[in-house]
Amino acid sequence: MERNEKKIQFGEYVKEQRERKKLTQEQLAEQTDLSTVTISAIERGVKAPSFESMSSIICVLNLDPRRIFPYKPMISSDKDEAYRYYCEIGRDFTQNQLLAVIHLIGEFHKSN
Repeated sequence: MERNEKKIQFGEYVKEQRERKKLTQEQLAEQTDLSTVTISAIERGVKAPSFESMSSIICVLNLDPRRIFPYKPMISSDKDEAYRYYCEIGRDFTQNQLLAVIHLIGEFHKSN
């Protein structure tokens, strides 16, 4: 999947969930400490959010991280395989950011 397509899919998911929660772009911007212009650009797939912005949006909208970072390992305990996968999709992430994503998804799986 091309990076532009991923930005568009993420933006559509954010918009869908924002509207489902009956929030305006302005309200989401305020709750995430982002500008309305940034929220609009993310929702249209024009701009990819930084890791910090994405984390804020995930928390405020209570998004399912598995939908944003889809991964279904053959063996759920294969952390090396998962880490390689997240390295591929998150080339611009730092090691700590990648570990945070893996942890977030692991915690989400535990709670469901």
